[in-house]
Amino acid sequence: MKEQVVELWASSLVETNDFAVEHRLTFTRPNQCLPKGVERIERMTVAGDELTATDSARFGSLYQATLVNSGLDRSSIIDNPDRNSQQANQVRRELLRLIRGYGAGQFLFAGFPIDVTWRRVALGQADLPKLKYAKCPPWVELSGGTRFVIEGAKHIGSDTPAEDAAVNIRAVAEDLKRGKRYAELIGVDGQSGDIILMEGHTRATAYAIAQLPDRIDCLVGSSPSMSRWAFY
Repeated sequence: MKEQVVELWASSLVETNDFAVEHRLTFTRPNQCLPKGVERIERMTVAGDELTATDSARFGSLYQATLVNSGLDRSSIIDNPDRNSQQANQVRRELLRLIRGYGAGQFLFAGFPIDVTWRRVALGQADLPKLKYAKCPPWVELSGGTRFVIEGAKHIGSDTPAEDAAVNIRAVAEDLKRGKRYAELIGVDGQSGDIILMEGHTRATAYAIAQLPDRIDCLVGSSPSMSRWAFY
């Protein structure tokens, strides 16, 4: 079988609130099968849900630059994805690999296990105390060291720690009040019945501030070795 290779071009240096990492200018990888546990999150992420970060203040410019530099069309890759297209799925997979470390055990996915099982859950406002931030300095600071989302929401004010994040949170909270809805959260099972967020820290905090919506969908992963994840 002929090997399919997708080549994407990204900036040489990526800086986020979490870390600074150096990418190679080109990234190639042969198409390959993934364990089923990873495929379930991939079916969600490559379909565009996690790639809603293309519109985020933190990662949007990175996704956009990679798409433009690679001569790719955002509409067919992200906004109107063809889940049955092997080539398009490969491109989305590579976007996540370049920017979030997906499938490479890097960045957001450092130490992330491959034997993960996933389930979708519906949370209400009463469940928000179960949500915790990933072990990432800006969010730990915002929550006063507790990592609980509801504590982070309490600290959104004029003298807020992690002010850059707070600006985005306030904007999302206002959008929620105007009726805008966002993609589901992504998290993993914690040790005490809580859910540790992988993606969606800003909007989860905004949910607590706006007390909207009534139903919050979340994709939750579990694994016996989840504690090895770098941000657990």
